[in-house]
Amino acid sequence: MRLYVYIQLPGYLREWLTSTFGTPVSFPPHSVENAILARHIGRLPHGERPELYTDGDVIVEVPVIRYKPATEFNYLGRRGKVMLADAIDDLFCIDMWNSLAPYLSSSGINDRLAEWCEERGISLDNIEAVRQRFYRLRKNYAQYHIILGKKYKKNLNKISDNGGKK
Repeated sequence: MRLYVYIQLPGYLREWLTSTFGTPVSFPPHSVENAILARHIGRLPHGERPELYTDGDVIVEVPVIRYKPATEFNYLGRRGKVMLADAIDDLFCIDMWNSLAPYLSSSGINDRLAEWCEERGISLDNIEAVRQRFYRLRKNYAQYHIILGKKYKKNLNKISDNGGKK
């Protein structure tokens, strides 16, 4: 018996996730996401009805958990959903940053970002949200003096010219 849970995610994240892991979303074995599902899947609380799919939900397949049979353990509570959404968001940020950060020191990051979104199944309607997300990440790093982009390239050249001394 296959078990599914439903979570709400922003449009760009929903598109990226289903493009990357399919529909229903099936995470790789031994992944952090599956570990969160295994940890937080529980019995349906007394008096609650089973959750039904609503438009815009992401369908996530719960892996087979040997010690939690799906006939009894088929409920993912609010805390589990929040943790799963956070793990998905972290994975998205890692993918986005690893793919786009090398292009910061060259011109045309916006063009590359549009290509990346297209490759990842993210629609044109959501490109602006992804662009803002990318620049917020970059700004957050800059607050901790981790400068990426043209300034980073200058600092890297300065370090190599001085033999590692600033």
